Amino acid sequence: MSSALTQLLLILLLPHPSGAVSGANEELKALEGKWTLIRVEMDGKKLADKEVSERKQSLVVRGKLLSICRDQKEIIRATMTIKADAHPKQMTLDATDLEGKGIQEIEAIYEIKGNVLRLYYSRPGWPRPTDFTPVLGTVLEVYERVDEKSGGPHSLDHLRPCNCSSSAAARPAWGEKRAWQRRLASLPRLP
Repeated sequence: MSSALTQLLLILLLPHPSGAVSGANEELKALEGKWTLIRVEMDGKKLADKEVSERKQSLVVRGKLLSICRDQKEIIRATMTIKADAHPKQMTLDATDLEGKGIQEIEAIYEIKGNVLRLYYSRPGWPRPTDFTPVLGTVLEVYERVDEKSGGPHSLDHLRPCNCSSSAAARPAWGEKRAWQRRLASLPRLP
């Protein structure tokens, strides 16, 4: 009799696995939409506001798909996996560059406060950040949600998943796309 009571209590008190799925689905809905880059810190150093605004970078989330665009041209496409129950919340991106030259797994943490998204990640192959403290080999990107209802140039009416072109002519020049990779490669490796 006591083992039946114990089993019943375990069923009632332990969280159901679908609760984690439900939390992840709610987080995906909270992330969905278009976000504009407003601040960047690399290795704990803030990039100049002018440099950030010249990037004209946006992030678009549709379900589990994420696209990063610059000047309305898609540069990265990724599939997201969310751990909404982690503290801080975790995101893993299986990212492919526009030309499909390989997939990189990017481990990040994030938080949403109002219309602001903070996305903090380390370079591929490095461990996921555990908090938002700036350290070598990490990038903090801060995005602001774009008003989807305005119908203006930032509306989500024509996104596929982002309002950017995927034609070869729309791709950034090879040197432009690889500059950040050369910078990350020049950083010292973790011991």
